[in-house]
Amino acid sequence: MGEQTYSRWHVQRLPGRARPIVLTCVFGLVAGLAAAGFQLATNALYSATLVPLSHKPPTVFLLGSLAVIIATAGIVGFLLNSFAPEASGSGIRNTK
Repeated sequence: MGEQTYSRWHVQRLPGRARPIVLTCVFGLVAGLAAAGFQLATNALYSATLVPLSHKPPTVFLLGSLAVIIATAGIVGFLLNSFAPEASGSGIRNTK
């Protein structure tokens, strides 16, 4: 029995009226954990890069922070292109 089938089997065992409530709670918990993890990662990156750079001379801070911004933008661009290419574009054409 595959993992997806196993999960689906557990969900189908729930009473019909409780199923949407339990699934909503599970999805909310997973989304909350993902948001908390993102916040922790953002704070860790800030503490590891920009805080030490702020104690350097202004020129070093400016060049270092620019390098951090370019590097993180490149990583985000790669991740979006690799895992969510449908997220590209402004979406204006879709709203017309």
